[in-house]
Amino acid sequence: MTTIDLCDASLFGSGDPHAVFAHLRRDQPLYWNPELGGGGFWVVSRYADVVAIYQDTARFSSASGTILRPDRSFPDPAGGKMLVMTDPPRHRSLRRALGRGFTPRVLEGLRRAMQDSTAALVDQAIARGTIDFAADVAAVLPSEMICAMMGVPREDWELMASLTATALGPQAASRENAAEQQ
Repeated sequence: MTTIDLCDASLFGSGDPHAVFAHLRRDQPLYWNPELGGGGFWVVSRYADVVAIYQDTARFSSASGTILRPDRSFPDPAGGKMLVMTDPPRHRSLRRALGRGFTPRVLEGLRRAMQDSTAALVDQAIARGTIDFAADVAAVLPSEMICAMMGVPREDWELMASLTATALGPQAASRENAAEQQ
């Protein structure tokens, strides 16, 4: 059995994570990733297994949260409150309520807002002289569109993106932090 540390940033920065995940899918589809100081987490790497776990809410739950964090003795504060961190029947209820905002008619009305936001984000990156599309556009655009759908004032969108990043994981950087690091 090969020991792999999926918490090792160098694997993703200078290693070959695709080869590692191919190995896991082929040879260790259910893998315990140990962590320094004890503990660890399960890695499920085959699609069919992920689907089976996702559908088995009696034994597997998202309600406690979905992020890895150094101190897991405290529950994830978003657990059970956000759609992605709920289980049936609450998940179905939230999804049904949210689904009304994603009808073709509503989404068509957001097309212009999405085009404008995308253009503004790319223009900001061009003005900086560099772009990391994943960080500068793809990570920000969903939050901005949700803000537009909810009627959040434009001047609060960056704050909402930062709060969302904080809620989803302690490692997520706001656009300000990402820009400062470049």
